[in-house]
Amino acid sequence: MSKYFAKTITILATLILLLSSCGKGVTDVPTESESVVNAQTEAAPTHPDSSKGEEVTGASVVFVEGDSTVSVRGEKCALEAPPFRENGVLYIPASACVHIRGASFVSSGDVYRINDRGNVTLAMEDYNVILFNNDSVIMSSTPILRDGVFCLPAEGLAKALSMTYSVTADGTFCLFGNMGRVTASDLEDAASYMGHELTRLQCDELQSMAEKYGADYSVIAEAAVYGELWSYSDGYAVKHTVTSDGSLRSETIPINTPLPEGVLLIEKNGKLFDARGDKAISDTPDDIYASELKAATARYMELLAAFYINGDSSAEALSEVYLRAVGGELKNADYTADLADPYDAGLYESSSGKEAFGRLFDAAEVGDILAFSASDAGAEYGFFNHCALIMEKDEDEGTLRLLQARGFEYGVGADLDMDCLSYDAFEDIEYYSGYSTVFLLKYHGLSDAERRAMVSTAYEKYNGYSFGYGGRMGLEETNCTELVDDAYLEAGVDLIDGDYESRLKEVLKGNTKNMVLIPDDLLFSGKVRVSAVFVR
Repeated sequence: MSKYFAKTITILATLILLLSSCGKGVTDVPTESESVVNAQTEAAPTHPDSSKGEEVTGASVVFVEGDSTVSVRGEKCALEAPPFRENGVLYIPASACVHIRGASFVSSGDVYRINDRGNVTLAMEDYNVILFNNDSVIMSSTPILRDGVFCLPAEGLAKALSMTYSVTADGTFCLFGNMGRVTASDLEDAASYMGHELTRLQCDELQSMAEKYGADYSVIAEAAVYGELWSYSDGYAVKHTVTSDGSLRSETIPINTPLPEGVLLIEKNGKLFDARGDKAISDTPDDIYASELKAATARYMELLAAFYINGDSSAEALSEVYLRAVGGELKNADYTADLADPYDAGLYESSSGKEAFGRLFDAAEVGDILAFSASDAGAEYGFFNHCALIMEKDEDEGTLRLLQARGFEYGVGADLDMDCLSYDAFEDIEYYSGYSTVFLLKYHGLSDAERRAMVSTAYEKYNGYSFGYGGRMGLEETNCTELVDDAYLEAGVDLIDGDYESRLKEVLKGNTKNMVLIPDDLLFSGKVRVSAVFVR
């Protein structure tokens, strides 16, 4: 068992491929163009519509490579340092946000923070992930500290300021705005209006792809500038990105949802389209990959519970396969075989109805944890989206009194009906209507007296707190898992390793998707066991 748990504790890094150096589960695939590319350069045509250029620049923030000024809706402001390109990526001093939006930019050690009207972005030099509020955002490259100036890729700074960005194919001219991406033609008008000479890059490999697949070169080239050009082959979605020197990078994402082969696909408005027309094909490969990881997580939890509750050795062995799948091994042969012909552990079939709830109730003790799952779980890659601490057990009434952070409209410990869980309450109270599955999680290292003291302390501490994500930041708000984790910490048990600062760095390193704790972390830590399951 200890060997098994030693493996499961590493699952705090399960989503590492989602946040790896080249994107979500991405592995670089060398192409001819990365080693030898004939990138011809020619002068871009001059557009006569200066009025359009004036209109575009007057509504935008304009950055030019090598120019130490920024034009903010027509007004010039000095930058701390000029934007520059490295490896085909345009970098902009993060301090520019002060001029653009009146935002603040400060550093604390090796962590850099932008606060734009309450939206907080955290970044570190060595990691290509920024944390925008509670969302981890992958960038194409890492920030750079040059001559003491912290610079972000244009896409990262735009995200921190909740703005869209538009960049020319040569990567020398960039616009930030609030009205969506600017077309290539309008970008050229804007550059011409500002007296900036563009070069148009011709990528031979993209040209060959356009001819091979019957697509318009200009259409796929513009998509490739932003990393929105895709193809699909042999179970892998392939992202094609052209850099400002005309080279083409191809990166793969393993997915088990087939896409059309023999066509080029363009990502627009969260969907994939055939590059030859306007017909939507599917969700984006990134979304498909995330959905498959989420399904693998749910299956892993089911198999783990079957092993804990029924001693199912086949479920135990298969759970290790799914653990690897959750870590990104979506092409593992044992995993794909189970997808095609799933092993039936029989757990959920025997876990529904009043009798099953009764077994959960009988097994429950004060201090145990209930984890709830809904099909639309709030955690993007998670299985559970709520958990609660059991405070009291009323044998006569058949109810479990819960301490839980339930939503913005309710305070913790509000003594509402929803805090008293019974079979009838689960079926009748609207709050529980979205949940289909409940796991009873148990930690075996505390006595009954220690458990009761723990929940009493937790109630006194959190009574009246609102639901939020700041519990570890000293604010009077908490999310459900922070509440449970902190209650056990008060009892001397660290259910989920790591403190607030280390978790921030784990996010930025790419070892976990979520800045805040989520209920999945309770099982992935390997510190608790599943004692009972109830399925609506």
